[in-house]
Amino acid sequence: MSSRTALRYADRELSGGLRAPNDLENQFGNWPLANQQMELALKHKNYDYRYWWGDGIHGSRHMAVMLPEMIKRLWSE
Repeated sequence: MSSRTALRYADRELSGGLRAPNDLENQFGNWPLANQQMELALKHKNYDYRYWWGDGIHGSRHMAVMLPEMIKRLWSE
């Protein structure tokens, strides 16, 4: 068994996908489903993680609201 890696994770998922409401599934897979699976894996392994789930589209306006909290979370002791 390998030693546990220190990991702190923060991510966001919006129902509007990357560019438009219909961009939830594309040639790279289903983004919300992949993020749900990642969240469950992190929870199962008891990692320090935080997901923000919401409605809308990805963009700088949305990220600007979350960025201060994400930075505090990721760089806290």
